[in-house]
Amino acid sequence: MVAALADVVAHGTGEARWRALRALAKLGPSAAPAVGVMAAALADRDEKVRREAALALDRVGPPASAAVPALVAAEHDAVPEVREAAQRALRTITASR
Repeated sequence: MVAALADVVAHGTGEARWRALRALAKLGPSAAPAVGVMAAALADRDEKVRREAALALDRVGPPASAAVPALVAAEHDAVPEVREAAQRALRTITASR
């Protein structure tokens, strides 16, 4: 299931991509195998995809530590909601360090 959702994020179109990120978020730490795809989505042109990617990484938590550099970059996003979601995800992911 995680691989199929990650494939939609990476290769899907439109609304399906952010909906797949939302579904990954619901899986929490079980979605860890998709962290790379979620991190890449933080640089997407679509702000909703970027925001949902940050929210999903927040729900994955510490297993998403590989996404920290992408989240740090997302802290400078032009969209406030993306910045806030990235900051929240960074706090969650790094809290146990």
